[in-house]
Amino acid sequence: MALLAQTEIQSVVDKLDGWTYSDNAIHKTTTFDSYMDGIGFVNQLLGDAEAINHHPDLISNRWMASSSCYIYFS
Repeated sequence: MALLAQTEIQSVVDKLDGWTYSDNAIHKTTTFDSYMDGIGFVNQLLGDAEAINHHPDLISNRWMASSSCYIYFS
């Protein structure tokens, strides 16, 4: 499978609500009302990701109860 050109990636990401493309990765930050709501989101995301053998980088800020998902393209 050929890699997408940066312009192709950008044109798709532009159509996605809240997503951005930079540093060869797509990014989205989601904020939750509570820390446990954020943990629940991460747990569901990881289950879905594992099912398709995809392992995104996740950053969780415990004080702000926000999570970021970074999906890198090689």
